[in-house]
Amino acid sequence: MGQYNNNKFLYYLRGMIKYIIPTFVFRKILQKNLNIINYENKNYIFERVDYYNKLTDKVELSEDAMILANFKRGKSQNTYFLDLYESLFIFLSNINFTIFLGTSALCQINRQ
Repeated sequence: MGQYNNNKFLYYLRGMIKYIIPTFVFRKILQKNLNIINYENKNYIFERVDYYNKLTDKVELSEDAMILANFKRGKSQNTYFLDLYESLFIFLSNINFTIFLGTSALCQINRQ
């Protein structure tokens, strides 16, 4: 039981550290890492993205779509929030997204 609680503590600590560090820091690290990827690895990454991303048409989001900049932690949503935030935090803040039953769909719509 103690080991589970320890992992849970580390999970929340790691998630909250990511939450308080400005996202531009992570975008800069991501860009640096992407710049050092060699050609073969870059092709492999694109193949993996193409394999998982089967969307071919633009997806219209519902009126419930949330702007990423407005995505904030609720009092009872710690785990769900941290899981979703980990996937979304490197995107630009003007991206809209909708949550569907424990998963997320991310799409750019009508950015102005």
